[in-house]
Amino acid sequence: MALREAARVLKPAARLVLTTWEHDKPSRVVQPSREAVADYRPLIEHAGLEIEVYEESRDWKDRNRAFHEHIIAARSELRIELGDGSADTMMHIARQSLAEIDERRRVFAVARRVVSSTRLLGCL
Repeated sequence: MALREAARVLKPAARLVLTTWEHDKPSRVVQPSREAVADYRPLIEHAGLEIEVYEESRDWKDRNRAFHEHIIAARSELRIELGDGSADTMMHIARQSLAEIDERRRVFAVARRVVSSTRLLGCL
């Protein structure tokens, strides 16, 4: 739905740039209520966008792992700053994210709005 709307509002030949998570199975942390999407390319193309770049973000696992490990290491400070409840929530998310890191991919995509030949003729 969001991809179709983006394609609708883009000017002809304009680009959409996005990053997102791909999952082979539903995540317990990253948008747990959303269905797993193993590959966004068919959805992007179905929305009327032509994919120019589609790749897994470089070094995302190392950066993501370091981020969540840093949160866990800062537990005491987070409890002081945020309180026990919020700190516990952050710890839970960090641990679950680390446990799921090999079940997801961070992808980067660039797609261009497809300009149909009939639209081009109408512009002449």
